[in-house]
Amino acid sequence: GRVARLAEAERWYASRLGGLPRLRPTHDPRERLAAMRAAVVARLSALTEDEFATVYIVDRERWTVRKVLRRLLEYEGEQVAEMGLLLGLDQSARLPSG
Repeated sequence: GRVARLAEAERWYASRLGGLPRLRPTHDPRERLAAMRAAVVARLSALTEDEFATVYIVDRERWTVRKVLRRLLEYEGEQVAEMGLLLGLDQSARLPSG
């Protein structure tokens, strides 16, 4: 479902900055997302100044820490909005974009 895709997207975006540790397998998508989020936060928190300044090339695409963070936030925002629509939540309460 959506939670599992969100966890996989976080893994994929963070992998643009190098590898992440192997996570304990779980069939619960919420546990997987929580574990992946913790691994991503740990990776980002441990970046050195040099790593922040590095432009990573993955599959011929340029990735910076800023680009990874922006993509992580954009994707999560899109998924949360879609989940809200599916649940019939009031979308007027969303944070303004831009």
